Amino acid sequence: TVTLTQAPWEHTFTGLPKFNANGAVIDYNVIEDPIENYTVQSTGNATEGFTFTNTNTETVDVKVSKTWVGPSKPVTFIITADDVELQDKTVTLTQAPWEHTFTGLPKFNANGTVIDYNVIEDPIENYNVQSTGNATEGFTFTNTNTETVDVKVSKTWVGPQKPATFHITADGRELVDKTVTLNAAPWEHTFTNLPKYNANGTAIVYDVTEDEIPGYTTTRTGTAETGFVFNNSNVETVAIKVSKIWIGLPGKATFRLTADNEELTDRTVTLTQAPWEHTFTNLPKFKADGSLIEYNVTEDEVAGYELTNAGGNAVEGFSFTNSRIVGTTNLQISKLWKSATGTEISAPVDSVNVQVLRNGTLVQEIRLTKEQNFKATVENLPVEDIYGNPYIYTVQESNANNGKVSIQGVEYNVSVQGSLQTGFIISNAAPAPTPVPMVAAPKTGDTQNIWFLLFSLLGASVCILFIKRKRTN
Repeated sequence: TVTLTQAPWEHTFTGLPKFNANGAVIDYNVIEDPIENYTVQSTGNATEGFTFTNTNTETVDVKVSKTWVGPSKPVTFIITADDVELQDKTVTLTQAPWEHTFTGLPKFNANGTVIDYNVIEDPIENYNVQSTGNATEGFTFTNTNTETVDVKVSKTWVGPQKPATFHITADGRELVDKTVTLNAAPWEHTFTNLPKYNANGTAIVYDVTEDEIPGYTTTRTGTAETGFVFNNSNVETVAIKVSKIWIGLPGKATFRLTADNEELTDRTVTLTQAPWEHTFTNLPKFKADGSLIEYNVTEDEVAGYELTNAGGNAVEGFSFTNSRIVGTTNLQISKLWKSATGTEISAPVDSVNVQVLRNGTLVQEIRLTKEQNFKATVENLPVEDIYGNPYIYTVQESNANNGKVSIQGVEYNVSVQGSLQTGFIISNAAPAPTPVPMVAAPKTGDTQNIWFLLFSLLGASVCILFIKRKRTN
């Protein structure tokens, strides 16, 4: 008996008797003790030698399992032994449970080395695969769906455009890194490369929301598949104030409102009493194209009044001032020069100034000239105030004081006659001449008295000539 423990795996039994005691050739045979997990096959004979072939009977099982990130599909697994495909072992899984065990696989090669088993998966369109594990622990294949979707969002405006911020959610969970703000045209954005499926294979539900924009209402249409459309309409309004000022007795005032030159007939208002103001409220601020609506206020003509001031704008308000129209008249003024006896004389000057007074207050000063015969007309004098109270007009010579005026050293008496209706006449009367003292006739032979009389007459003549020359000048 012999035990072999290592190569070379052979042994020769030597010196064995050829014959037995009775002379017959001894029949030698060799047997092998059984070896666990091996089968044995022997060939040969005592003459040629015996060959024992031991084949290992150990087997292994290789498990493969499948997980999906995305919808499941049929999957095919191929097992290889030392990189050689075992075609008869290929298996296709079509439903849960997504696992399979390759059983009864030889553990060793003919040379006694452990067979290296591996499992590979046929590619699946729109999936990438990741495998973990080994033949001993089993293989796990994770297939992740690579399909993506794009979600488009677009924006329309009724009113001026402003920055708009959009948020996208996946099954209600916000994808914060995908938030986008649009600031200018084109008012659209596409969220791209979004995973189509959840890990459990259900389609992800995407939704898009917009941050609130002050002064706007928002409506949304569409779906994640067709795209979302957000329409923002401006709801800002303006209020336009109009006020009324009366100069004179108030009447009634009708105001009309226009928007971009189109009258808003339902907004017409008539004011008949104080307070003389009105506010047009809740007026849209913008047109559909986003431009400001231009509002204006006009006033109907008021009979008996003149629109003396109209101003303002839609932001600060409009103001209208109406003045009562009063009648006017013309005032005739003339100037006369008279002697002390009342006869008309030549004017000692070329012009004089005359003041026109209304209710005792100076309103105008005019010049009367010799060239115009000391006559003039003051035109367009109002006959009453704006409240209907009649005016009283008077005239006076500008330099007159207590009914007298001094001209070239001569003091004239000034008088005024007439009225607004008939005209005024201003008369300047010269003073009476200074009387010449009477001198008694001298007695005969009184030479001294004669000379005194002659000098007296001469002096009187000179004075008269001087006064007359001054009047002429």
